[in-house]
Parts: sequence; structure tokens; C-alpha cells
Amino acid sequence: MESEPKSLLAQVRDMMKAAGIDNFHIDGGALVLCGQRYRVEKCACDDPGCNGLSLCEDDIMAPGGANIVAMQ
Repeated sequence: MESEPKSLLAQVRDMMKAAGIDNFHIDGGALVLCGQRYRVEKCACDDPGCNGLSLCEDDIMAPGGANIVAMQ
């Protein structure tokens, strides 16, 4: 029996903790880091070093957000 894959937010939580970053939390399906909200999405790049996660600013002033970082 295969285990279910981790949710994107669970992957981000594990990555943040592994990196020693503790000033974040998950709220309403978004990552909150230093007061800024980010949507976590699957990354569509084809970089072999990419872990498949992308953070997009979740800001009401920027509809659709802006891809600001691909977590690697």
C-alpha cells in the first residue's frame, strides 16, 4: 500500500522547518512569512533541480499574484 503524497503546504512546512525558519505559519491555505501571504502552487518549470513548488504573492492589490520565487 502506497502512502499518499504530502500536500503542497505540508511540503512547504517541512522545508521551512528544515531550513531553520520559524517565523512563518499556515493560514487559510496560504503561507504567511514576515506578514506577507503566499499561495503555494505546483511549479511548471522543467529545471531538474526544482522541487516542484512555487510561491506566489497572495495580495488583494495584485490579482492572480506574481510568481516571486520557485523554492529550490
